[in-house]
Amino acid sequence: MELIYKIATKRNLFIGLGFIVLVNAAVFPLVPKWFGVSISIDKILDIQFGFDKYFVLSSLSSMGEKGREVYLLSTLVIDSIYAIIYGVTYTIFFIFIAKDTSQKRIVFFPFLISLFDLLENTGIVSLILNYPNISEMLVVFTSFANRLKWIFALLTIVLVIVFIAKRLLQSK
Repeated sequence: MELIYKIATKRNLFIGLGFIVLVNAAVFPLVPKWFGVSISIDKILDIQFGFDKYFVLSSLSSMGEKGREVYLLSTLVIDSIYAIIYGVTYTIFFIFIAKDTSQKRIVFFPFLISLFDLLENTGIVSLILNYPNISEMLVVFTSFANRLKWIFALLTIVLVIVFIAKRLLQSK
């Protein structure tokens, strides 16, 4: 807990935000092109709000073997590092906007997004490695982690808006 407060500097916040923008704007869209594959964005499991076995099989099939290899590599390396960095960055952001000591625990809320993203990544890796013989239970687990990731992301946005509104009202 103390470590996050030690690294909670404006410099680290801006480095983290820059990393998030870079990964979303350039790395994620370009990784398939770097490896010479075309993966339709609507087939990426990570950006869905839940999915079923049919969707998973259809998506992974449409990627082809090379596309699945790239998706596996991207999920294992890039998306997992990304999940940790955005969790830390959003937590630093919360530290700055939620300075009220009664709200100390809430600053760690963004780590829930990271936790569920990492669980989702674990499921996606297992789905890819077991394709086409994927179990319904694995799909349900991965889809559940995916939905929780998006729910906590939305709740985090709501909390940011509430904190900012509260600070604006207090400054008047």
